[in-house]
Amino acid sequence: MAEPVDLSKLPRLTSRDAVGGELVSVDAEAGVVTACYRPPQELANPIGSLQGGYALAMLDDVSGSTTWFGGGGRPFTTAQISANFLKAVPMGEPLLGEGRIVHNGRRQCVVEAELRREKDGAVLVRATVMNVFLK
Repeated sequence: MAEPVDLSKLPRLTSRDAVGGELVSVDAEAGVVTACYRPPQELANPIGSLQGGYALAMLDDVSGSTTWFGGGGRPFTTAQISANFLKAVPMGEPLLGEGRIVHNGRRQCVVEAELRREKDGAVLVRATVMNVFLK
């Protein structure tokens, strides 16, 4: 059984900070990571919802953490991300991002990721992310 991850000892990532995120749970053995995002108002589009590229950045962030912890800390890079925007992503309320490994191979890791409203769990954006290990 893997040791629990002490989230307080992890380095801060400026990319995660930029979208108002923080990790809330890591289960490396199961290959599941959850993060909470509180995007700043500056990331809103003209109609007042989160601009789509920032939603993708959140999903790339949580899927990257999922790959890192579930993949044993091997260096990697994002090779492909494909997303479906199911609903507008609201501003001014917490969002949950969850990444779950669906394939963890020698050369690549595939993560299914979702961005949900915290208050009711509604899925807003769903993505499949392929990360390629560099070593």
